[in-house]
Amino acid sequence: MKFTSILLIFLGFLTPIVGFSQIHLEGEVRILMKEGLIDCSFELSNVPEIEAYNILLNKGMNIQFFQNTEKQVIPYSGYYNGRMRGEALAYTFIDENRQLEPMPKKFSIKYRGAFPVYEDLLNSFDYKGMIAFNGKTLRAAEQSKWYPVIYDVAKDKLLDAFSYSIKVICEDCAQVFINGDVPSAARDHVFQSSVPRQPMLFAGEFPVLENKGNYILNVNLEEDKANMIFKEIDKIKLFFAGKMQIPYNEKIFLISHKAVTPYKPDQTWGFAIFPTFAYSGVDFNALINGGGKLEPSNLSFFAHELAHYYFDTKILSGPQAWFWLESTAEYLALKAVEEFSPEFYQNRIKGYANFLSGKNYKALAKIKKRDEIDEDYRYVFGPLLLLVFELEFGNSITFQILSELVKRSELASISLDDFKEIALEKGVSLLEYSRFEEKFLNSSEALTHTVEKILSHE
Repeated sequence: MKFTSILLIFLGFLTPIVGFSQIHLEGEVRILMKEGLIDCSFELSNVPEIEAYNILLNKGMNIQFFQNTEKQVIPYSGYYNGRMRGEALAYTFIDENRQLEPMPKKFSIKYRGAFPVYEDLLNSFDYKGMIAFNGKTLRAAEQSKWYPVIYDVAKDKLLDAFSYSIKVICEDCAQVFINGDVPSAARDHVFQSSVPRQPMLFAGEFPVLENKGNYILNVNLEEDKANMIFKEIDKIKLFFAGKMQIPYNEKIFLISHKAVTPYKPDQTWGFAIFPTFAYSGVDFNALINGGGKLEPSNLSFFAHELAHYYFDTKILSGPQAWFWLESTAEYLALKAVEEFSPEFYQNRIKGYANFLSGKNYKALAKIKKRDEIDEDYRYVFGPLLLLVFELEFGNSITFQILSELVKRSELASISLDDFKEIALEKGVSLLEYSRFEEKFLNSSEALTHTVEKILSHE
């Protein structure tokens, strides 16, 4: 199962911040579904002072201009021989000598993008960073940078969660949704959020089902089945809140979207942009078994995405970024499965361990570049490392450390040094941690040691 999950955290008692004053995004979006066109005009305000920065915008967007508060055009670099960062081109403001200008506290940008509309003929790939028109819906997640995103170079941090007020005009849409607000059937509607969100855009022709403040989009589903799905989701949320000691109070939005690449019958894909969870290839009518419960595999699927309530883009930092983002979420998912389906859990972790036998991975502490952590590493090896730590030091201390890491990530980048520091604060002795560190985090045989530990544990 493939997960690609980039999302915003909002932690009950914690103020949702990103280490800076809160950026506000305001403006207008015009969409032509049939043509694959997006026309945007935005103002960003309350932008923090950042010495080294990039303004990131999807490579398919053509900028008309940047303007300052006096409506004067701001010169910028990046339009020629531009540098890519993920799905986006990187732009900076420059002076008459083409030297970097400071980031203004407020500026505006106008741009337009044209994208393929995939209907009969599909693409060879699809992923969260695509701006995807499929003839029925438009999907534009935060990873696509469909709206301008600020990158703090020195801190290696993306600032992509904003409070917002966005007017969407779409004459050929039956419904429009922006993450952080509720869906609207109006073809001219202002979406707003005072809470910082990553404003994923989902628009087109689809049904909307509301259930006690929770929503399911683009699924034809009976109300009783929706009730059972959200009851099961609430069970997972309650388990996580108890373990992490951080309230899980948000309502949930579930989206079914059709991928723009061919899918095999049993192929599924999910990603989360909290509080929205988007899935492709999932039959929502078949999620609940005869006993009114999620099947263990489905429970694991949802639990992973729900775990990104805690482990989101603010924890995505440093060379071990994918470990912090995905391995932690998969570890939480494994713990949820253990709680509600112990036999499935035992089979899952042994299956993970056997899958890793014969593979060759660098020890986590030796990782120097993000791309050294591939999908198998982040979704299989990484969570087993956390499980080994739990076997060595206990479930309670492991969750205490994870909870503290989440809180620290609100303010700064995190690293293995933070993990160690918190472990020692929570009562792990320096000698015991050093032994674990050497064997499972530094050793060239770390993978082998991890597999042996998991398979030998009953």
